[in-house]
Amino acid sequence: MNGSSLDPKDIYEDGFELSVFSRVPLEDSTTNIEKAYEKGVNAILQKYVEIDRGAVKIVWVKRSKIRASGQQNISTSAQKMQSESVYYTAISSWWGRKTAELKSEFEKMQTIGKKIELKSGSSENLAVQGKERKGEKQIGEGYTLKVERASTNFENKLRQPETALNERIRFGSHLLRALSNLHLADYAHGDMKPENCLIFEKDREFILKISDFGKTELVGNGSYYYRGNMRYAPPEGLQSKKGDVYGAALMLIRNFEEEYLQANSISSLIQIEEKERDMPAQAGVRGIEHYIIESKAFLAFNDEFSLYNYRRRIAMTMRSKVQQENQSSAIHMYIDALHEELSKDDRFSDEQVEAFCYLLKNMTDADPKARISAEEASEHYDQIFYKEPGGTTQSEY
Repeated sequence: MNGSSLDPKDIYEDGFELSVFSRVPLEDSTTNIEKAYEKGVNAILQKYVEIDRGAVKIVWVKRSKIRASGQQNISTSAQKMQSESVYYTAISSWWGRKTAELKSEFEKMQTIGKKIELKSGSSENLAVQGKERKGEKQIGEGYTLKVERASTNFENKLRQPETALNERIRFGSHLLRALSNLHLADYAHGDMKPENCLIFEKDREFILKISDFGKTELVGNGSYYYRGNMRYAPPEGLQSKKGDVYGAALMLIRNFEEEYLQANSISSLIQIEEKERDMPAQAGVRGIEHYIIESKAFLAFNDEFSLYNYRRRIAMTMRSKVQQENQSSAIHMYIDALHEELSKDDRFSDEQVEAFCYLLKNMTDADPKARISAEEASEHYDQIFYKEPGGTTQSEY
């Protein structure tokens, strides 16, 4: 293909790369195209700072305007408004696929919010609010979403030693409440993991919200092929409401185990002997995730973007009932290890420890039909941690 017939749309995303290239005449040299690209990128970087990126989107914040003296040239209220928002753009991909995925995610966010409202539910703990940016407000003239800015994600927050027990308990309540309302709209999230929950600060209190709805599907009482993170994949390998419940249980385990991991300077409550390992977990992977990667009872792995990914995902669809039961049993062994740690913690009563671990085992049953629903799990969880016999609210936490 010669230069005169090259169309940037054949190669580049309709995000900022395409918008930069599309302003360059096709007969121009590659050098001129590269210069135009660099100029366009620099123009973006003068206004925005990239703070994160995932498989589909890049997360941006606006740069603050700084005076030569070093003082900010914007009012406190304007600065606060600026800092309360982030912007999503799609990562460059063939045929604009990532942009289509980001648009689809926003459409699902809107639909979920409307369905929950119609069914008298609450989207308070679901990050479904957002606004499309049009015209000059777009970043690099590419598809742009403006959403509320979070303080951090759930995994980062639960790793912080200063995260108090009452916050951890509250996050668990928020998680199950959010999932219950998502299921009320007949959607299954499909990628439950701590990184896909965001922590927001409001009135000096932290609030957890489920986010990242790219893999979310309208399932009703049915199921789809599971496409989420393999570490949180249910034994049956299907995306469904009950599959979400399984993933939520693992997230609750991560939430409550971290204090004990730090106190004992260990990476997992159960250590897999080298001869029994499926593969060694990467540095930084902790707790139940560390255990899942190393145990042969699971199909999880370190790198979600390797070719190994596809082989294991195919294998997941062909697992026998015995293999599914082995995965559930391995999780229940880990819950027993958590039970042991909780039992030694005088902040919990024996009744709470028993009830909580029983709930976790119910949520991770090998048979999805036997698993408790998200709504039931939410009710039981709050009863365990927020109600004493007689219905009075606990305040010790």
